[in-house]
Amino acid sequence: MLKLAGYMLWEKAINANGGLSIRDINGTYYTYGIKLVVRISVDNAQYTRELFSEFRANNVYKVAVAYREDVLELNTACQNAVEWANQQLLTVSLEMPYSNSTNATLSAIADRLASSSAEALIMCGLKGESSDMAWLIDQRRKPLKAIVFLGGAYTREWNDNVGNLSVGVMSFAQWAPDLPRKDAFWGDSPSYAAKYKSAYNKEATYLAAASQLDTFYGSVNFNRFRMNRGYDPVTLQTYLTTENLQYVFKPSLVLPLSSATRPLLLPQPNRYAPVCPAGTYRGDDDFAPCISCKAASVCSGNFKCAEGYRGRMCTYCDEGYFRKSNVVGYLLVLAMLWIVVNLSFARTVENLMTIVNFAQLLSIVVGFSLNWPRELYQVMSLSSILSFEIDSLEPSCLVPNWEFAHNLVVQLLLPLMMAALVGIWCLTTYIIFRIKQAGLSRSRRAAASLRLASEAPWKQVLMAILDVPADKKELRDTMLERCAVPLNFLNIGFLVLLKYNLSAFKCIDVNGVNYMAASPNDKCYTPKKPLLLYGWMYERYEAEYYWYEIVILLQSSGVIRAAEFILLLLVVAAFCSAGVSVVHAIVIRVGILWLMSKHRPIAYKMGQRVKAFRHMYQVFGPTFLFK
Repeated sequence: MLKLAGYMLWEKAINANGGLSIRDINGTYYTYGIKLVVRISVDNAQYTRELFSEFRANNVYKVAVAYREDVLELNTACQNAVEWANQQLLTVSLEMPYSNSTNATLSAIADRLASSSAEALIMCGLKGESSDMAWLIDQRRKPLKAIVFLGGAYTREWNDNVGNLSVGVMSFAQWAPDLPRKDAFWGDSPSYAAKYKSAYNKEATYLAAASQLDTFYGSVNFNRFRMNRGYDPVTLQTYLTTENLQYVFKPSLVLPLSSATRPLLLPQPNRYAPVCPAGTYRGDDDFAPCISCKAASVCSGNFKCAEGYRGRMCTYCDEGYFRKSNVVGYLLVLAMLWIVVNLSFARTVENLMTIVNFAQLLSIVVGFSLNWPRELYQVMSLSSILSFEIDSLEPSCLVPNWEFAHNLVVQLLLPLMMAALVGIWCLTTYIIFRIKQAGLSRSRRAAASLRLASEAPWKQVLMAILDVPADKKELRDTMLERCAVPLNFLNIGFLVLLKYNLSAFKCIDVNGVNYMAASPNDKCYTPKKPLLLYGWMYERYEAEYYWYEIVILLQSSGVIRAAEFILLLLVVAAFCSAGVSVVHAIVIRVGILWLMSKHRPIAYKMGQRVKAFRHMYQVFGPTFLFK
């Protein structure tokens, strides 16, 4: 609408008339009551607003910025980008201003970029400088997750000239042919772009669209300073596509997301990703380094897992495969081992704890990456059975979607499961005992106990599990021994429980992202959530919710008062109960002593026969006899 040449004359004329009138070829007048015209352009401070939000969402945090400092438009655009990057908590690892387009200057910028840790490049340069920089980056094979050029990259000619290196490159523009914006004359942007190409045999750019008032800017609106800034800018990204049965490099609309015609490729494909050798794995992230697999044989190299494996670092079994292990044999060995440990070796605690400690320490040592020989590793891995690690029997390949979290839950619940099993065991024994007691005489029960005592030790162990106590005293002792089983399990299983808890915090770094070493498909830390989803947690700290802290204080005070009051009642009740019991005991004992002093023979017999008062007679007996 307004060209650079004669801009000041247009501005003075419009401001002098207090308005703007346009006449089309049909003689229709369009009048806009513009009191002040300062700019008819998009604010370049808006260029990177939505793009940097996408950077954060896709883990791109380190940005390099290069710009022509002698061109005001390019200088301010990148300065605004630096300011917005700092506000978005991105790291501007390099800020490189320059003032000429010589090969030495651009090569120096490319060298600094190649040696830095930058993950993305924002360059505000001229059209030729942008294409030169694309070639220089390719020569240095610098992998970047995003490349954004302000100059030239939005045109089809620039992309055709750069060729395949333009794929994935992003650019800023104030208009795009596929924008869904309406125009009173042309209808919409695609219609205008098609007519423009038909008339001039080239693609319409934002400069051509600027002459169409409504297509580029929409209806002219003003902010509170009476300044029109038009629509927000758009972000384009070059795609390799086909038109008329030919491959073309087409800048496509990717931001804003509400108007995007293609998905944003972020990070862009890494054309310099090295091929991973056998024994290492990278995964879907082209920018991630090659990581050594826990078992090198499961990674065949070149981003592939061996047959039957899948997932990051080829840790998991593929669909239709399961790990080769003697699960049933493991279960039998584990069950027999537990029986022997608890019922046979329990009497020799020193030997038991020596064996258990050695096996558990061995299961920890085998976890170190010391390139153990395969045969030795298999033998040492058997020690995990004595540690009762669920990993030895995990059904990850038998149960769909079984993961480390399930192992962790099962491992932590093992003490409770053991306590529940012992409780069922004790209840069953008690029921059978009551039934057996009802049908056996005392002599037959004694004979059965004597026969059991003369049997072989292994048979005694077996009968200790299956047999039932002979009398109430034996039943009580048996129950106490069996109740000690869960406590013994806690003592033996403490080390593996601690190991499992701490393993959830062991992470491996993959290109700046932490994954669990025990489960490489899971991230170590909870990803950041949108704050609006948890508004109920933070809105109490808004100014209008100042009273919420008082509510929290009152709630806390109420809980403390209730706790103190209940504790006080318990203390008073305890003292009162103790006092009543003492007084009651004193009255009873004084009455008994008085009766004993009046009837010495009876007191003597009571002292011999009644266990409850025997100690009283022993203490006070001489006094009673010699009174």
